[in-house]
Amino acid sequence: QVLFLVAMSRPSSAAMESGVTRGACLLTSRIIDVAEEVSTQMQAHKEVVQRVESLSSSSEMSELVAAQQHRADLCASFVRKQQGTDILRRKVATLREGIAGRRERLAERARQLEDRRERYSRCSRGYQSIRSRMSQALQQHSVEKAALRMQQRMVYGRRITLLHELNEIFPIRRSEGAGYSKIRAICLPKTDVLKNRDPREAEDFAIGLGLVAHALQMLSKYLSVPLRWRVLCVASRSGLEDRSGPGAVEHWPLYHLRQADGRRFDGGVDHLAQAVLQLAHTVAGKPTSPPRNNAGSIDLLEGLHRVFFTYLHHVDG
Repeated sequence: QVLFLVAMSRPSSAAMESGVTRGACLLTSRIIDVAEEVSTQMQAHKEVVQRVESLSSSSEMSELVAAQQHRADLCASFVRKQQGTDILRRKVATLREGIAGRRERLAERARQLEDRRERYSRCSRGYQSIRSRMSQALQQHSVEKAALRMQQRMVYGRRITLLHELNEIFPIRRSEGAGYSKIRAICLPKTDVLKNRDPREAEDFAIGLGLVAHALQMLSKYLSVPLRWRVLCVASRSGLEDRSGPGAVEHWPLYHLRQADGRRFDGGVDHLAQAVLQLAHTVAGKPTSPPRNNAGSIDLLEGLHRVFFTYLHHVDG
């Protein structure tokens, strides 16, 4: 039909002669060629359709479809395996990075452990050195301790000897008649009686107080007990000095002067009594009380006797 139409549409010799250009002829020939090509393609399409129809009813088509499905499954499986491989590769890379980090940390710990071992070895050597020095020091200490004990025993023995000799120099006895204690056969009453003294007995009391002051000073020296007041031993003209105040030195006499104020003598007796009590409490290991202006009624000789008795029995024990 197409060929017929094309044939019918060819120009006549009269038309060609009437002025149709050469281009129209070329276009017509091109249309004829296209028509022939279309006809050829339509024939090929019919053949393909017939072949497909013949294949659809046969087993080859099913095999082809199965092969295509199997191929598609293989492709999907390959894609899944490839994805899994990529995931595993990323995991392996992460694990490798972690292993590298752990190796670095292990190397750092190894260096720290090496440093600690070196410090431990130094400390161990220092400990051994200190231990050897300590053992030597302990041995030296035991030797020095034994020597110190020996010296202490010698000092105690020397003190006992001196106290016995001092007790013989200043013997303290109790008088049966008057009830007063005596030092070297000189009666010395308690402090309240001394303050209310009889002027006729003032000289005897001054001698007794001087002996007490002398014995107190020697006991303080032998027993290494410092006193608050400085004792001035001048026989019957003894006294005490107080150097602890901010002003001038105060002198407290242990003798009676007719021209002097009697309160100075009373203060000297009180200070002497406080010094005797301080020495007695120190030797007995008791706390000493602060000094008072009025010491009350105190037996000075009884206090000195207590010092002798306490120290000698304490050392003997």
